[in-house]
Amino acid sequence: MYGIFHGNLQFSSIPEDQYPVLLDKCYWPLLDLAREFGWPLGFEFPAWSLEVLNKIDASFVKELSQGWKDGLWEIIGSGYSQVIMPLTPARLNLENLEWGQRIYESLLGKHPKVAYVNEQVISRGLTELYGQAGYRYLFLDWDNTVAAAQLSNDLRYKPQWLKGAKIKRVGIIWNSFISFQRFQRYIHGEINLKGYIDFLLSHYHPANDRAISFYGSDWEIFDYRPGSIDAYLPVTSNQKEVSRLKELLHVLNDDHRFALISPSNVAEVLTPEGEVDVCSSSYPIPCKKQAKYNVVRWAVCGRENSKKNTLMYRTFKLLQDVESMQKAILPSTDKAVYDVSSGWKELSYFWGSDFRTFTTEEKNNIFNLGLGHLYGELTEARSKLISSLNINKEILNNEEDGFKKSVINSNNRQADKYTVMIYNPHSFEWAGYPFEFDVSFAPGQFWGPLTLETGEGCINTQNEALAFYRDGSLRKVRLVITPYLHPGQLIRPQIVPKQNNSDKIRPSNWLPCYKLKTSEVDISFLPRRGGAIGSLYFPGIAQNRLAGTISHDFYNHMELSTDQYTGHCIIFDKKYGKITDLGLVEPVMPDNPEDYPIRVPVMIRLSMPLGELWKQYFVYRNIPRVDLRYHFRFNNINPELIRLGIITFDPCSYNRRKLYLASVNGGQEIEVFPLSGANLSQSNSVDPRVSAGHCLGATEGWLAVGDDEKGVAVITNKSVLYSVPLVDYREINDLFYLRVYNSICETDETSGHFWRGHNIYDISYIGYENDLEQIRRFSNAINNGLICCQQEEV
Repeated sequence: MYGIFHGNLQFSSIPEDQYPVLLDKCYWPLLDLAREFGWPLGFEFPAWSLEVLNKIDASFVKELSQGWKDGLWEIIGSGYSQVIMPLTPARLNLENLEWGQRIYESLLGKHPKVAYVNEQVISRGLTELYGQAGYRYLFLDWDNTVAAAQLSNDLRYKPQWLKGAKIKRVGIIWNSFISFQRFQRYIHGEINLKGYIDFLLSHYHPANDRAISFYGSDWEIFDYRPGSIDAYLPVTSNQKEVSRLKELLHVLNDDHRFALISPSNVAEVLTPEGEVDVCSSSYPIPCKKQAKYNVVRWAVCGRENSKKNTLMYRTFKLLQDVESMQKAILPSTDKAVYDVSSGWKELSYFWGSDFRTFTTEEKNNIFNLGLGHLYGELTEARSKLISSLNINKEILNNEEDGFKKSVINSNNRQADKYTVMIYNPHSFEWAGYPFEFDVSFAPGQFWGPLTLETGEGCINTQNEALAFYRDGSLRKVRLVITPYLHPGQLIRPQIVPKQNNSDKIRPSNWLPCYKLKTSEVDISFLPRRGGAIGSLYFPGIAQNRLAGTISHDFYNHMELSTDQYTGHCIIFDKKYGKITDLGLVEPVMPDNPEDYPIRVPVMIRLSMPLGELWKQYFVYRNIPRVDLRYHFRFNNINPELIRLGIITFDPCSYNRRKLYLASVNGGQEIEVFPLSGANLSQSNSVDPRVSAGHCLGATEGWLAVGDDEKGVAVITNKSVLYSVPLVDYREINDLFYLRVYNSICETDETSGHFWRGHNIYDISYIGYENDLEQIRRFSNAINNGLICCQQEEV
C-alpha cells in the first residue's frame, strides 16, 4: 500500500489567514504520525505553497527536507503552481514544471522523481513534458483511465509505462478516486474501521503481491473543512479525525497482509512491464472523480473563467513577444529589459486552477491586481524593445535555435510617422498569412485607399473599417495585409495611397448576398436562419461540400430530427431561456468586391432578447478559409452556456473508416484520435448542475477533422475571447454525425457568470489537404501574429 497527501495553499476556498491553521491541524500532525509509525507516506506541495510555508514556518519545510533525507517519507512534485496542463500552452507547462523543480531543489535539497498530476487531468502530449522536467513516474487516477483506455483490471495493481514519451520513459503509479473517497469517508466517520478494512481486503490476493493506493487527494481533510468558519476556533489536542487515522495505522501495522511503501518504491518492487495509452478518442482528457468533475470546469465554468483565460492568453502572447525581441536584439552580455524567466514563474502562478473554481473574494482580487501588474510590466518592456528594434539599422546574422535571424531596415529613407514597423517573432516563415492592424492619421493626410510599400514593391493590402474626418479624409483604417517574412525579420514599409491621393474612397453600397464564390471558397447562407451556412465548399480541397446545414430528415433518427446548422450560436440564459441567432435576416455584401483583394465581407445584424449581434463573415479569395466574427452587445445577462461558431460536418464527404480528430492539448506534439467506432457527446449535460460533459484543450487554438485526403480546421483566437471546443460524434448505420461547438461559457456548481456590453469572438474555418503542420502554422499566425506598430507609437 502507498499513499500521497496533496497539500495546496492555493486551494480556492481557503483564505490566507487560515494558512497557519492548516499547518497546526493538518500538516504537522501527519508528519508526526509518519515519524511515529515509520510508514513512508508521500507528501506533495506545489512549489508556490512550499515558498509560502517557508515564510510562515520555516521549521516545517526543514522537517520535510530532513524526513525525506532520512527516508521517513517521500516528497512528491507537481510544478510551481497547480496548473490544469491540458488547458495551457506547452511552453507555460514546461516552465511551470521546471520552476517547480528549481524550488524543490532549493528548499528541500533535491527534486522529486514522482509527480502528482494536477487534479488528475492528463493528455497524451504531457508525458514528454514531465520527462523533460526530470520526472520518472506520474501519480494518476486508475478509475477514469480504465474507462478511457479499457485496460485489464490486473494492470491496476502494478505500475505501467506511459505511451508518448520520446526521450525518456515515464511510468504511471496508480491513484484511485474510489479508494481515496473510501478513506475520506472513514476519516470523516461515515464508515467504521471494519468497513474500511474490508474495502482494502477486497483488493488483497494471498498468492500475488499487489500494490494499491489507499489515498491520493487533499491533505486538508483532518479536522478542517476548507473555508469553514470553524477554522477560527482554537486548535485543541482532541482531533478526532487524526485519531481515526492513528487507529487505522495501529490495525494495519499488526496485520501481515498489509505493508506500506513509498510511492517511488512501488516501481522498484513491482517493475513496470507493459505500456498503456491512458487517453482515447472517446475520452481524450481523463480527469478525476465522477463525470461532473471534468476539464470544462477550469476552462469556461467557475468564476468567469473564459474572461480570466482570455487575459492569460493575452499576457502569454505578450511575454512571448518580449522574449523574442529581447533575444533578437540584446547580446547576452547586455542587461535585459525584462526578466523573462521570472515572468514565466509569475504567469504560472496566475494560471493556477484555484483561481478558477470556488475562488474567495480575496484571491480573486489577487488575481486581478497581480495579473494586471504583470501585464503592465510586460507592456512597458515591449515598448522599450520596439524602440530598440526601431533604431537598430544593422543586419544581425546569427544562427540560433536552428534558424537565421535578421533585422532589416527595408529602405534608407528617413522614417516618418506614416511608416510602420512589422516584425516576425516566430521561428517559421510568415508565408503570406493574413494579418490585420489599425492605423490612425492626421486630418487631410490621406483620402483614398492605402497600401504598404517596401523597397521591393507593395504588400498586398486591403482597407477595412474606415473612419473619416468631417472633411472626408481618413481618420482611421484597418489594414489587412499578406506579407512574406523570414523568421526574425523586421521591415519598415511606408503607408502610401494605392492611386492618386486626391481620389477619395467610394463607400460601399451593400447588396443582398445568399451565395458567394471565390477561387478557393464556395459558400451559401440561409437568410431565414440568421445567415447560417447552408453549404461550405473548398473547391481546391474537395469537390463535395465539407460542412454546412443538414436537413432534419437526413438521418431518419429521432434524436437528430432537427435541422443541424453551421455557423450559428446557442445561448441558455437564466432569464431568457434558450436563445439562438436563427432569425430572419438579410446577409449583405459590398457592391464593389474588387476593392477587397484579400477577403470579401458579408454582414448580418440581428436583434436578440439578450442584446444586439453583428455577425460578419470574411470569405477569402486565395486561401480555403472563411472567418466568422461575432460582435455582441449584451444586456446584463447571467448565461448558463454560450456556444458559438458551431460547425456540422457533411458525412457524405468523408471516409468514415479514416476519419480523425486532431488537436494539441497542452503538449508539444499533435494528438490524433481516430473516430471510427468512437462515441463522443461532450456537449451533453452529465448532471443537472453541469452543462457539458467534456471538452478539448486545443491549447494552440485549433482543432481539425479530416480523413486521409482532406479536412476542415476550426481555429479560434484565444487572446480575443477564450473558448474550448466541444465535440459530438456518433455513428448511425453507414453514416456519422459530427459537430463541433466552441464554448465561451458553461455551467457547473463553481460557476458565476455575468456578461455585459460589447464582446467580440473570432473563428476561422480552413480547408486543408491532410497537412496538420500547415494548420498548426495557420493557427500560430492567427493566435500570435506579427509585432506591428505605427512609427509615431515608437
